[in-house]
Amino acid sequence: MWGAGKMKMKQVSQLLTLSLVILYILSLAASAIALTKYTGQPGFPYLVFGSVILDGEQFPGAEIQIENTATGYNFIVKANADGYWQEDSTNWLTNNKLRTPVMFGDVIQLTAITGCADGDVCVKTFSAFDTGYTVKAQIDFTLTGEAPVVEPEPEPTPPSPGGSSGGGGGTRRRSHDDGSGDGSGVKWTCGGWFACTEINTQIRVCDDTRGNTKQESQSCVYSKAPIAKKSTVKDEVIVVPPVVTEPVKPVKPDKPKPLLIPDIPDDVDSIYFEAIVSLFVLVSGALGLKWRWQFIGLARYWWNKGHKMRAIKMFLTATKRAKEDFYSKKKE
Repeated sequence: MWGAGKMKMKQVSQLLTLSLVILYILSLAASAIALTKYTGQPGFPYLVFGSVILDGEQFPGAEIQIENTATGYNFIVKANADGYWQEDSTNWLTNNKLRTPVMFGDVIQLTAITGCADGDVCVKTFSAFDTGYTVKAQIDFTLTGEAPVVEPEPEPTPPSPGGSSGGGGGTRRRSHDDGSGDGSGVKWTCGGWFACTEINTQIRVCDDTRGNTKQESQSCVYSKAPIAKKSTVKDEVIVVPPVVTEPVKPVKPDKPKPLLIPDIPDDVDSIYFEAIVSLFVLVSGALGLKWRWQFIGLARYWWNKGHKMRAIKMFLTATKRAKEDFYSKKKE
């Protein structure tokens, strides 16, 4: 009796946690509409910069999320080829058009999204314009995780050579300088060479941007096509025997395979996790988030390793990040 009651209390607690997470995600999606551009008196921008070290080496392309927790505005910045990154508050959004994007005492949170592993300090915060961060803030990360695999871009295919001496007037055209010597720099565009004629000459047609047309010629070697000799063999009547086909045996249709319905997991936490995934897909899809599947895969990885709270935080971070894409599209 006591065991059943304890299990029921655990399920109620989990449902309550799930409800709070859902409400938080929805509030983040709604808060995206409240952010606006600062239109007050201009001032000096606040500078935030740093470096990212991965396994003792500079980490190019590292992604750092910067968020002003006072306004809710956040975005992603990438490190350059030397592992350094830098941002200022000039174009940051705010929750009031007359409130500067960064004010004294605003808590700025920085999160290392890529390369973070267990035991690493992946989240750092500081108080803007406070002691040690009066006009700028240097925040460095030292990570030991795995760098994301970046597929190399395909090399461009070199263009194929144009036209041949025995062509039949193809549509490929090439440009060359005007040979008139008048210094005008007019470019002529020519088609492919036509077939060689009996006078050992072939021509092509050229035109320029002024609407003029001319013909160019060059020497070639003409070869006559071989003349087919008449056959002296009398026509013979060929009797084709009838084709005997075997009767087609009817093919029995395959038996329908039974529909495999996945078993519902016994772990109640897994059911709640899938519910969060479904909700995240709906919210991120409404905000136009194209990279949501990457966060889902990473969150599922941490969930399966037993870091369930970290997996839930991944969804919260992804939902915040969707606001940046939302405002980028809105500005366009």
